Amino acid sequence: MDYRDRLADGLVLAKNIIQALADKGINSIPIPTGGLSKVSKDKELLPVTGANLAGEVSTQAGVSIKIACLPWNGYYHRGKLQRYSSSEAIIHVAEVCNPCWSRFVIAKELFHILLGNEANYSQDMTILINGLLNVGAFPLDRGLEAEDLAVFGALALLIPPSESSNIQKLKNQGDTDYQIASYYSVPEKIVPLRLTNWLITEFDKFT
Repeated sequence: MDYRDRLADGLVLAKNIIQALADKGINSIPIPTGGLSKVSKDKELLPVTGANLAGEVSTQAGVSIKIACLPWNGYYHRGKLQRYSSSEAIIHVAEVCNPCWSRFVIAKELFHILLGNEANYSQDMTILINGLLNVGAFPLDRGLEAEDLAVFGALALLIPPSESSNIQKLKNQGDTDYQIASYYSVPEKIVPLRLTNWLITEFDKFT
């Protein structure tokens, strides 16, 4: 399967999740971010219900998901997916993450689960995003790694393909990356990536 096919399959998954939530009357992408606390990893930290993205992914993937906030400083890793079995996983979020970064971390790790990736992931997200920002065109000049695809999936969940025209409109009217990030409740750092021409072109195929 080539790069475009893998991305296309990932975007279809994202679109199906968004539609499943819309069918329940949920027109935004609610991801649990409140109530994060430093407790042991074997306890459920945030609700994973059918009324939020985590719950929908849990249902569709057939995986029991827990979300944890642990006392990491976030210097190396903002988050991590830990798979205990094919049907059980926990998402760790560094305690220093603000709500916007928490949403992105959770969405990215949920997308790994949705894709059926059973490895444990903890790549530095800043380095990963910077690397993707340096891509001049798609397909990538290197393999489309699972981490790349998870970033694209998180972008598709938080700023869906249907929002391409709106995010471009905000940018064209002079909104800063920070203002756009605030509008969508996402990290400022991912806005330039979402606005890259090659990514918009790929996303627009799924509007």
